[in-house]
Amino acid sequence: MDYITRPEFNEHKAHLDTRFENVQHQIKEAVSDLKDEIKDRKIPSIKFWVGITVPAVISIIGILIQIFT
Repeated sequence: MDYITRPEFNEHKAHLDTRFENVQHQIKEAVSDLKDEIKDRKIPSIKFWVGITVPAVISIIGILIQIFT
């Protein structure tokens, strides 16, 4: 008896289906958690642009002062 019977096959198939469903659920949960974490730590676009613009403007003013003096 090296072959599996129909009930054993159905039991094995149900076990594999359950494992795959659990993996899919865990992946969806991890993606959702990651999205929430990114959303919580995300810098608002206004703060980003102010943070980039202010140093750039100061640098340009410094370069212009050096050129004209």
